[in-house]
Amino acid sequence: MIRRLWPRLAEAGGLSLLAVGLVLVPWWVDRSRILERGESYGFAWPWVLLALVVPAALLVLGLRTARRQVTRWRHPLTSLAAAAPVSLRARLHRLPTALRAAALGLGILALAQPQGSRDLWQTSSEGIDIVLALDMSGSMAQPDMFPNRFGAEKDVVRSFIGQRPNDRIGIVVFGSEAYPLCPLTADHKLLDQMLAELQLDHMPEMMQNTAIGDALASALARLEGSDAASRVVVLLTDGMDNESDIDPLDAAGEAAKRGIRVYTLLLGMQGDVQVAQAVDLLGNPIQLGTPQRFPTDPELLRQIARRTEGAFFEAAQRTELEQAFHRILNELKKTERTSHVTLPNHRFERFLWLAAALLALEYLLRHLWLRELA
Repeated sequence: MIRRLWPRLAEAGGLSLLAVGLVLVPWWVDRSRILERGESYGFAWPWVLLALVVPAALLVLGLRTARRQVTRWRHPLTSLAAAAPVSLRARLHRLPTALRAAALGLGILALAQPQGSRDLWQTSSEGIDIVLALDMSGSMAQPDMFPNRFGAEKDVVRSFIGQRPNDRIGIVVFGSEAYPLCPLTADHKLLDQMLAELQLDHMPEMMQNTAIGDALASALARLEGSDAASRVVVLLTDGMDNESDIDPLDAAGEAAKRGIRVYTLLLGMQGDVQVAQAVDLLGNPIQLGTPQRFPTDPELLRQIARRTEGAFFEAAQRTELEQAFHRILNELKKTERTSHVTLPNHRFERFLWLAAALLALEYLLRHLWLRELA
């Protein structure tokens, strides 16, 4: 009995090792090649590998069923038949079961998405998070800067954004109230397009006053979720705070607590300003009538900058505004940011092709070569 059992156990064990090898060897070879290239190797869906118990169970049940279905005959020549040599086809009659289990195992490997991955590039950039608070009150239409204060402000800000390619920048606009125009974003093309389309006449008439405190508070809210090591607010205005619900110095104190620096810029000529009443044929403003005085509060802007360890600038002309932004560019602290970009190398196709080849071989063996033994 034991003498008859050992060959069957050896046969079942050999077929099991063959099935396992047909799955593990291709995976090991593929993994070794990827590692030799300096890439990492893994599975996108490793939990799918738990399904390998299914082909393992099918293999065990298939071999066990084949052994139980062997018909036992009682015949006077039984001893002679047992001593006769066993043909190769008879020895391999359970090979299709192993091939089918191996094909299923390879299919499960493919479904788990084996892949190599390598760093396509690794870049280090320097950038910070900046919120620009832009005054759009009625006084920004004055033409002491070309084409007017708001036009100069918008042009210089667009140039500033173009010189900070690695920064995330957000925008807040304000007059009598403050409105977020754009959250922090690295899409500078979007910012430039939004600024290009922004016009003073887009603002309601009630926006004629200046709410510096509300503008600063809104800018701080845009930086609420920022994880940058350096965060900055640049506040541009041509007037004094006369509409805020939030005290500007209280907002500055909150900025100081959060480690946010505020740079303040006072735009336009101080004192009496000649207001344009008409334009000539070339579109240049014609100043008529008596000069008007627009109240400003440079001391408030100085205190805001001082409390937050920022800086205060005055710009009566467009060139001075450009110089002020140039100084801000030089003073802004830079934070190193590292970016890793990986390129996945999917490897599941080769396992699917091998599984298909095993299924084709299993079909041919079962229905052609081993058909008479079925």
